[in-house]
Amino acid sequence: MAVLAGRLKLDDTRNAPRIPAHPLGTAGWAYIQPVQDIQARMMEVNAGFNSRSEMVLRSGL
Repeated sequence: MAVLAGRLKLDDTRNAPRIPAHPLGTAGWAYIQPVQDIQARMMEVNAGFNSRSEMVLRSGL
């Protein structure tokens, strides 16, 4: 954790922990109102507030 936080510098980085190339997401919540939830997500993407990738990460897929 200290290496990832930048507080500890290693001379030999071959044994350093690998950082995942993609963000880790959590499990999504069940839909309460599926039609409205999906329409709202589509509107967010169309308005440019979020990307499609962000919407997939939020859904936990």
